[in-house]
Amino acid sequence: MSYHSNVKQNKERREKMKKTILKLNTFIFAIMAMFAMTMTVFAEDYFRVKGKEGSYDTLKKALAAVDENGVIELIKSVTYNNASIVISDKKFTLDLGGNVMNFEGDLNSGYSGIVVGNTDITIRNGEIKSSVTTESETFPTIIFAYNNSNVNLESAKLTMTGNGSAINLYTFKGLNGKVTLNIDPYSTVIGSGEKTKATITNYCTDAVIDVYGTVKHSKTYSAINNGKDGIVDINIHEGALIESTSSTGLLLLGKGNTVIEGTVKGYSSGVAMVNGSLDVKEGAQVIATGTVSGHDSDADGSVLDNGASVFALPDKDVDVTVKVEGGVLTSQNNAAISAPGDNSKLNISVTDGTLTGNSEVGAVAVNGKTKFISGGVFSSNVMEKDYLTSNEDVVSLTHNNSTNYYVGENTFDVASLAQSGDVIDVLKGDYKPTETLRENVTVKNSGEGEVVVNDTPVTKDEPYTTPVVNTGSGDDKENTILEGVTYETEEDITILGKVITEKDDTYEEMIKLAVEKGYDKLYQMYEFYEKDGKSLTKPLIITFELGSKYNSKEVYIIHKLHDGTYQKVEEVVKNGKVSITVNELSPFIIALKEEEKVEEEKKDPTPNNAQTSSMNTALYGITGIASLTGLVIVAKKRKANN
Repeated sequence: MSYHSNVKQNKERREKMKKTILKLNTFIFAIMAMFAMTMTVFAEDYFRVKGKEGSYDTLKKALAAVDENGVIELIKSVTYNNASIVISDKKFTLDLGGNVMNFEGDLNSGYSGIVVGNTDITIRNGEIKSSVTTESETFPTIIFAYNNSNVNLESAKLTMTGNGSAINLYTFKGLNGKVTLNIDPYSTVIGSGEKTKATITNYCTDAVIDVYGTVKHSKTYSAINNGKDGIVDINIHEGALIESTSSTGLLLLGKGNTVIEGTVKGYSSGVAMVNGSLDVKEGAQVIATGTVSGHDSDADGSVLDNGASVFALPDKDVDVTVKVEGGVLTSQNNAAISAPGDNSKLNISVTDGTLTGNSEVGAVAVNGKTKFISGGVFSSNVMEKDYLTSNEDVVSLTHNNSTNYYVGENTFDVASLAQSGDVIDVLKGDYKPTETLRENVTVKNSGEGEVVVNDTPVTKDEPYTTPVVNTGSGDDKENTILEGVTYETEEDITILGKVITEKDDTYEEMIKLAVEKGYDKLYQMYEFYEKDGKSLTKPLIITFELGSKYNSKEVYIIHKLHDGTYQKVEEVVKNGKVSITVNELSPFIIALKEEEKVEEEKKDPTPNNAQTSSMNTALYGITGIASLTGLVIVAKKRKANN
C-alpha cells in the first residue's frame, strides 16, 4: 500500500472517531439532563427558613435550620401519606403562606399529623387538612400536643374529615407540664367526617383552651370534649362560636372551669356536664336546637336527646357548678337547664340572666330539692317547683299572651319593660315601682306582699290599670290619634296615644341613637297603643303632620320594638307630612337636624379700573381659598361638636 493510501485511510478513521465521540457526548449529556430532571422531581423543595438562604424538601430539615423564635415558610402546598411530623424542644412559627398542608392515608399504628412536645408552635396563614382513617387505637390528628406545649392558631384553618380529632391535647404519665391552645378570632377548626371524633379533645390533666375564633363539628360528635380524666380551663371569649350541628357544643366529662362569653350551640345540648364549673357571662349565649327525639347514634355519650341548653348527664355521678351572670340560655325543645339524675350534686346560681325553654317543659327541669335561683328572667314559673334559694321577689310580665318571670333584682326591670296592654302580676314579695308605668298597664297582686302603684294599693281582689290620658277619640273618619297624628289600617281597631313630656331611659336611648345619626334636634316623643290591648295583625301606617316649613327636610323616626331592637326610618318631609309603617306599637320619637347658619360677607364686585380689577382678581382668589378653608373648618368643628 502506498504512502498516500495510508494517509487517506488514517484521515477517514479520525473523522469516523470524531463522529463517534460526538454521538457519545450527546448521549451522556442527555443522560445527565434526565438525571437532573429526575432529581428535581424527587427532591422538590417545600420549605424555607425566613432570613436564610436555601430551601428544604422536608420540614425536618427546615426545623434543624431554624433559630429559636424563627419562622419556617411553606412555599407550596404539600401532601403527606401516613406521616407524622414529631417536633420537640422548639419555639417557632410555621407560616403556611396561603398554602395547604394535607395528611392522608390509613393509619395502622402510632400517630399522624404534627406531634409536638415541650414546644411552642404558632401556625398561621393557611390550611392544614387530614383525611387519615384508622381501624385501631391510634391517633389520627392534625395536631397532637402533649406535655409542656403551647399551640397558637393565627388566621389558620384546620379541617379533619378522617376519624380522629383535629386537635388532641394529652398528658403522658411521668411527664409534667401544662398544655395551652389559643385560637385567634380569624381561625377556624372543623370536624366534618362521618366518623370524626370531637373536633378538639382534651385528655390532658393540666390544660388551658382559649377560643376567640370558631370551632365546629358538622356530624355526630361534640365540638370540644374534655375527657373523663381531663382537667382543663376552657375560655370561650366574646365573639367566639362553638357549634355542633348534631351533638353537643361542649361536652365536659372531666374537671375544670369553663367560662363562656361568646356563643355555644349544640343539637342535643349546648353544654353537657359531669364535673367542673360553668360560668355564663353577660352577653353569652348557650343554645340547644335539637328535638327530644334527636339523632340515632349515641355518638360520644353526650346525646340523650334532651335538647337542654345546660344539661347534667343523668347516668353519671354528677358534681356540677353552674353560674349564670347575665348570659342567655335557650332550648328550643326542652329546658334551658336540665338535670334529671337523682344523684346529681348541683350547685347552680342564676344571679342575672335569661333562661328560656319550650312551653311544655319550661325554663328549668331539675330535681325539685335543688334550690338555685337567686335572680334572673325565666320563661316558666320557677316558684312552682320551689327552685328559689331564699326569699327572692318574683314578678311576671305578660305581653301578647307570652309570660316571663323576673326574680330578685330583675323585678326592677319590669316597670320599664311593660308596654300598653301588658299585665304585671306580683307573685311574691313587695312591689312599689318608682318608674312611671305607661298607660293601660294592668297590675295584679297574686302574692301576700304589699303592692302600690301611683299611690294606689293593689290587692288580690282589686287589680289596678294605669289611666289613659291626652288621647284622641280614635273614632272619627280620619282615624286621628292625636292632633297632627293619624293612622290607616285595614283592621277594626282603635289606636290611642299621647305626647311624652318626660324622658325615661327608653326615650333617652332613642334620642342618643338619633344624635349619633346626626339628628340632634328632638321634634317629639310619642306613646301609641291599641285601645283594647289588641296586637296588630296587619301593617299600620302612622302619619305625622309637621307643617310646610319642614318640607324637603330630612327627619329620623325611631320606633322601639318589643324585643328591644329598633325600627329606624329616614324620610323627607313632603306636603308637611311624614309616615312610617309598623307591625306593632310602642315608643316613638321624631328627630331633625339643626340647621346651619352661615353669614356671608358682603363685597363690592365692581372694580374701579383695570389695575384694580387685576389686583382684585388675585385678592378674590386668595379670599376664596380662605373662605373655603373657613367653611371646611366650620364643618369639621360642627362635626366634632356633634
